[in-house]
Amino acid sequence: MKIRSSKPQRWLKWAGALSASLFASAAFSHGLMVEPPSRNAHCGLNEKPDQATTPACVEAAQLDSNGMYQFMSVLTHTIGRSGGDSTNVCGYDSETWNGGPSPWDHQLDWPTSSMSAGPQTFSWNISWGPHWDDTEEFKYWITREDFVYQVGSTLTWDAFEDEPFCVLNYDDTDPDGNPAVVAEKASNLFHTTCEVPEREGRHIIYGEWGRNYFTYERFHGCVDVAFDGSGSGGGSSSSSGGSSSSSSSSSSSSSSGGTSSGGSSSSSSSGGSSSSSGGSSSSSSSSSSGGSSSSSSSSGGNAGSGVQCEYVVSNDWGSGFTAEVRLTNIGDQPVTGWEVEWEYADDTVLTNTWNAIVNGMGPFTASNLSWNETIGAGQTVTFGVQGEKSEGVAEVPEITGAICN
Repeated sequence: MKIRSSKPQRWLKWAGALSASLFASAAFSHGLMVEPPSRNAHCGLNEKPDQATTPACVEAAQLDSNGMYQFMSVLTHTIGRSGGDSTNVCGYDSETWNGGPSPWDHQLDWPTSSMSAGPQTFSWNISWGPHWDDTEEFKYWITREDFVYQVGSTLTWDAFEDEPFCVLNYDDTDPDGNPAVVAEKASNLFHTTCEVPEREGRHIIYGEWGRNYFTYERFHGCVDVAFDGSGSGGGSSSSSGGSSSSSSSSSSSSSSGGTSSGGSSSSSSSGGSSSSSGGSSSSSSSSSSGGSSSSSSSSGGNAGSGVQCEYVVSNDWGSGFTAEVRLTNIGDQPVTGWEVEWEYADDTVLTNTWNAIVNGMGPFTASNLSWNETIGAGQTVTFGVQGEKSEGVAEVPEITGAICN
């Protein structure tokens, strides 16, 4: 039975506002799911509106008066889906959008991440003011078995199971008390492990990060997933630490029976990117404050593997940058297992990476994680790096690797 009451929400909004004033000196954090990447990680963290290339990201930016720049602020002061209600699912009537739809509530042809039933890790990046001691719980819901994703329809709670498939508590006074929640504080990450139910085709996982009485803040997001390798042709995989962005091609796709969601997708390409040669594979970015955002890239070769490797500088603010490596399988057979290498000629150092296992101090090597090991025909896998450098344009290094030669 669904328990939906607006009274607790109204009270909690008042309580949240009161507690925010009482604890004004506290450092409040913001965050979003980055492994697998939520919609606002794909389109907001990875792809800014002025450099978006994925059609859904381009359209989402056009639909948002904030231009997707509030990607980490999909929040409410509510009890969330358990005992609460909202008109919009993915943004949960976020206060940032005054209770209206966020850009990630529109049912566009969002990129998908590969998913399988069983133990899976969902990671939250809370880099935007990391704060750990008031985190209380994480909750996840999944669409019903008969769900059918429909671009242009309206996503409602009727498409989801009534009960969450995963509820995890966390107490920072005993950070190891729940082994299913790992606080990787050095990287500003929470890793949560859940048992994902059996599904087929394309589905949506809705997640919440809830904080306790200090703020009563709750953050919301939707992850688009494809079970058994089906689903969006333009889907991407994601991984720990940051976020992943997906390939330029996207597609909708299939599962049986059910209800779903809305919006149409449009295509576009990123603005003003300068290209230079040299193969590389690197990925998208977390954004940084201030500074200009420009995009430059280098393309790698594509050998018998049929993989095109591209290094794209997605944000450059003088003393630092973020970049994305895109590995696009342009062949007609899946590629399983990948590793690439690169080196900076200047004094660049890396401060953060995501969606790949990155080793070295220069040269650097990056290899796949378990969930993004396979690059299907026509699909793109990305990973990201963030670095510091001297003033000047961010370097676009040459990337080498067996799949790029």
